[in-house]
This record gives sequence, structure tokens and C-alpha cells, in this order.
Amino acid sequence: MMKVYAESLVPPKVPFIHLGYVAIKGAVSGAIDSALGIGGLLLGGAILAAAIVAHSRTPGGNSGAGKAAMVVGAIFLAFAVAYGGIVISFNTNVNQIEATMDRMQGIAEKMQEQIAAGESVPTSMEAIQSRLGLSDSDMLDSWGHPLTMRQEADDDVSLTLLVSAGADGRMETSDDFDFPINP
Repeated sequence: MMKVYAESLVPPKVPFIHLGYVAIKGAVSGAIDSALGIGGLLLGGAILAAAIVAHSRTPGGNSGAGKAAMVVGAIFLAFAVAYGGIVISFNTNVNQIEATMDRMQGIAEKMQEQIAAGESVPTSMEAIQSRLGLSDSDMLDSWGHPLTMRQEADDDVSLTLLVSAGADGRMETSDDFDFPINP
């Protein structure tokens, strides 16, 4: 008889597989503290190490339980490493977003200082670049795409935004993000 736990089929007599799955899944989705994912990785290593010790201490080294535990531990570690790679690649994308937001915030803060000192709001990215003395690379997001500018007006309020096209490099898609220049 199989039970369904956290979208996986787990034999009811092997609860550590279920706990390992939850630990790994939690580390990926962020629904569970990431320390549990690290704990799950360590648990998999401990299971594998215990199985190797049990297997080596069995006369003749042919313990069926030891072999089964080694297989389970190895599979568990393989999943932990695979999901860990996904987490690392996801974090890389998050780091690129944060780096771009930091760059946009720095540009916006410098422009806000100039606007507060009585200068006009720039009308183009070239105006921002020349006014602040920025290099061409300072005007790119973390993916190497040029930052752009967008004007939004609502009744009496006009807002100037720095815009990154995001990872795909295309404007007007779901991965775009912006930062206001004028307060």
C-alpha cells in the first residue's frame, strides 16, 4: 500500500525518503527553511555512510538491507545535488536582478540629487549618461542589455522610470522591472 506525501509516492515503511523529499523540495521552493534542505543533504550523506559501514561489517559484505540503504542514500544524494544545482542557478538569476536594481538605484539617487538641486528631469538615457559621466557599461543591466527610460503620467503627476528588459532582453514582458528617477 502506497501513501501520497508532498506529491510523491512513498512506501509507508520508509519514512526517511519522505522526510528527505520534503527537505529537498522545501529548499527549492522556499516553502520550508533552507536549513532543512541542507539538513536533508547531510541526512542523505549520513544514510549513505551508515549503509556503507553496515555493509562492510556484514560477514561477506552481502547484507540485503545494507545494499538497499546504500542505494537509497545514493539516490537521495543524487536528488539533493540535482536540486541544489537548480537552487544555485535560481540564485544566480536573483543576484543578477539585485545587481541591476542596485545599479538603477544608484543612477536614480544621483539624478534625484540633481533634480533636488534645481536641474530638470532628463529626457533620454544619453542625457543621464552625459550628466552623470557614466560609462557605456554603467548603462547596461546585468544581462548586458541597455537600460531604457519610460515616462508615465497620471493626472498631475509625471514619473520617470529606469527600465531593465530583464533576462530575455525584450521590453513589455513579465521579467521587466523598473526604478523611479524622480520621487
